[in-house]
Amino acid sequence: VVISAAPWSPYWSLSLYATLGQVPPSSTARNISTLPPAQKTTLGPAARRVVESVSSRGGPSPEDRESYEHLVQLSGEG
Repeated sequence: VVISAAPWSPYWSLSLYATLGQVPPSSTARNISTLPPAQKTTLGPAARRVVESVSSRGGPSPEDRESYEHLVQLSGEG
């Protein structure tokens, strides 16, 4: 599932991926990495929910590993 929101809302996007139990595409991780540090900090709880949701479903696929690891870092668990 690829989600497009206008305007792009990283919190909403991460919340939706957490509900789906899926890792967002690498483009989402790239967009998040360009945000100011203060805004990235506010995304920690949403990233943590994605990590927990994906982990509870067996973890990320090999092709999702890079984006997943980025979310682990963002969540403060890495």
